[in-house]
Amino acid sequence: MFVFNSEVPSKKIFEGMERKILSHSPQLMTCEVRLTGGTKVPEHQHPHHQCCYVVSGRLRANVAGEVHEIGPGDSVFLDENVPHAMEALEDTRLLDIFSPRRDDFLE
Repeated sequence: MFVFNSEVPSKKIFEGMERKILSHSPQLMTCEVRLTGGTKVPEHQHPHHQCCYVVSGRLRANVAGEVHEIGPGDSVFLDENVPHAMEALEDTRLLDIFSPRRDDFLE
């Protein structure tokens, strides 16, 4: 299956955050996330493994109380049910990969 980013609609999640679901199967999901500088993603957790790769911009990532600033080329792996929060320090584009697929994103 080919997915062309220019053909994928973007969904506003909340002010300052948009997401595109690029591709998925029951076992895996790839999403592009765009955050406007200053946007905070509140602490949350989910029963999915997640790998978050920074394509551009900078984030302050808080994973279970451990805080680091990450930038282009950096990534963070989140095990299932680990509390995490993010703050975009500037306009940021991320690649989020989930296993299994986030069915809640498809609703």
